[in-house]
Amino acid sequence: MNSNMATQQCTAAVQNRLANRTSIGGIIGALLGANTTGSVVGITQVQARSNGTTRVKGLASSGRYASNNYGRYGVGAYGALGYGYQNAADLSFRCDVDYRGYVRNIDINRR
Repeated sequence: MNSNMATQQCTAAVQNRLANRTSIGGIIGALLGANTTGSVVGITQVQARSNGTTRVKGLASSGRYASNNYGRYGVGAYGALGYGYQNAADLSFRCDVDYRGYVRNIDINRR
C-alpha cells in the first residue's frame, strides 16, 4: 500500500467519524447548534509496519471553541490563537490501513 493512499484513506475515515455523531450528547448538541463538525488538521506520522499495514497518526479538531479562561475567543481577543479561533487540534488520531486499502482500528483521543 502506497503511503499517500493510506494517508488519504485514513484521513477520509477519521473525517467521516468526526462528522457522524451517534451518541445522544452529540445528537442533542447538533440539534441545539452547540456542536460543529470536526476536521482533520494534519498528519504527524506515516509508518509501514511489518504485518503489511500502514499506521497513520495525526491531529484533528473537534470543531469546538478553544477551551480556556477566555471562552470562545481563543487565548485572548487578540491573542496567539486569534479571535474566535475554532480549529484547535484538540484531538489526536491513529488508524491502520491494510494492503488492500481497508481502514482498521481508528482511535480518536482527546489531547
